[in-house]
Amino acid sequence: LVLLDVPQDDARSTERYQLLGESVDLSPAMPEMAVQKNGPYCIYLTGIDLDSGHRSLTIYSFPPATSADEIMQQMLTKLEQTISTAPAAWHLWGQWPRFQSKN
Repeated sequence: LVLLDVPQDDARSTERYQLLGESVDLSPAMPEMAVQKNGPYCIYLTGIDLDSGHRSLTIYSFPPATSADEIMQQMLTKLEQTISTAPAAWHLWGQWPRFQSKN
């Protein structure tokens, strides 16, 4: 289980990726583990309808990946699509500077 949309302040190592048109530093540790296990993996997203208060859970399943980068790109694509669809629903806008690449 990986929480991709949590700042990576204490990660031992990070890689640079693109999210919402900006460079972000994220740990590839969990995707690397998924590649080593050579099994299918899932991405899940939770949401809330701000008008009705109804919560949602969406699960995306993927076949085994050949690289951690492939998994990260799939996760970031889903996260970016979700944020772009309902920007007000993402609870970490206030933490955005902690995601941005430091160098």
